This record gives sequence, structure tokens and C-alpha cells, in this order.
Amino acid sequence: MRIGWIRTEKARGNQIYGGSIYNEYARNVLAKHFDLETIPIQKDSNAIPSYLDTPKLFWALLTKLKGHKDIWVRDYFSIITLPFDRTRGKNIALIHHIDSTSLPSSLKFIFSIFENIFYHNLKKVDAIVTISSYWQNHFIKRGYKKVYKIYNPIDFDNYQITDIDVENF
Repeated sequence: MRIGWIRTEKARGNQIYGGSIYNEYARNVLAKHFDLETIPIQKDSNAIPSYLDTPKLFWALLTKLKGHKDIWVRDYFSIITLPFDRTRGKNIALIHHIDSTSLPSSLKFIFSIFENIFYHNLKKVDAIVTISSYWQNHFIKRGYKKVYKIYNPIDFDNYQITDIDVENF
């Protein structure tokens, strides 16, 4: 099986957070069993002013995404451009969260437009994967049928928890 993982998370040097960690674990596991190609179409805030990051990202998604994979793993931005790229194959939406609360007021209107396009295009994917019951219920309540929850992975080797730690907790 050939999988194309569209990677649009913002480059942050060596720092990785929440969804990026989840995605890295998932890609490592899938790569052990399938032909996985990561397609990096990342926002790079160092190259141009940040107000151009999103248009640059959309342009890259529209011009660079092409070809056939059995499955494409998509995030929020690559779902917005889904009908216009040149990909063939099934599509899985991997959604960690949707949140505009931290955006400046001036961008909330634009985000609401993107959000409407996102929800419309989400109808075209074959499955939605999310990381919590909250988001699974969110999508089910909106009428989406194939919504799956896969919790964040934990590498237990990174944690040495004693019985005393458990008792104290």
C-alpha cells in the first residue's frame, strides 16, 4: 500500500509539539509496514513575512500535490485545497483540533471562510481520524459518518513511574 502524508505543520526548528509529535509517531509506525512518502509542504516563517505564509502554503498545495497513492493523509489546510490538487486515491483527514481563539480579531473573518470551505470539503474524504472523544463527537454531530478516534501514543520507555509515584498521584 502506498501512502502519501501531506505535511503542512509549521517548521519550528527542533521543537515539536502535540500534533507534530502524534504525526511523527504515526508516520514512524506506518513506514515500518507500508510504502510511506512524506510530502513536506510546510509553512516557513523565516522565508517571507508571516502574513504571506498562508497564501504561499495554499499555492504550494495547489501546485505541488499530484500523483496517485492508495491513501493520502491530509490535515486542515490540505483539505481546504483538496478539490483543486492533482491527487488520486483515498483521503483520510487527520484532525487534532480546530481553533481560532488565539488568532487576532482581524484574521477571524478570514479563518471563518477557511473553516466553511474546510467543512464542505471534509465531505469528500473517505474517513476522519481525530485524537479525542470531543472531536469525534464534534464531527459526528455535524453529520460525518466515518469518524475514528485514535488517541495520542505514549512511549512508555520515556517514563519510569514507581509505585510511590502512583500512590502520590
